[in-house]
Amino acid sequence: MADWVKVAGSLTAISAGSRTTVWGVNAASAVYRYTNFDGNPWINIPGGLSDIGAAADGTVWGVNSGNQIYRYHGDQDGVNPWKGISGSLVRIDAGSRTSVWGGGLRRRYLPVHQLRRQPLGEGPRGAERHRRRRGRHGVGG
Repeated sequence: MADWVKVAGSLTAISAGSRTTVWGVNAASAVYRYTNFDGNPWINIPGGLSDIGAAADGTVWGVNSGNQIYRYHGDQDGVNPWKGISGSLVRIDAGSRTSVWGGGLRRRYLPVHQLRRQPLGEGPRGAERHRRRRGRHGVGG
């Protein structure tokens, strides 16, 4: 059985896509990436976010306090590591580069790619329609 090890730092949001892909945000909206080095476990990444989602494939998404959506491109563009994505969210999480989910002010959760088709929380009960497709209890077809 694995033992829990306390890691220095104070975060308000954390996301672990894998053992080597761990990101967090603190109360001051500063963004950090876990280094897996005990001497300095977190490195600061430029930008300011209120929530963050990290995937196993290294994809990282975030939202700021203004509910704007961003995707991390730091390895490709060191000047501006975050690319703005159209839409508005309060919460976000990433399963992979192509599987990103977010929640809005009305607490409905949708895949981020659907934000381009209709504003979150509007339209003909989008979240309810999704539940019906999955079956009454969230399983099956």
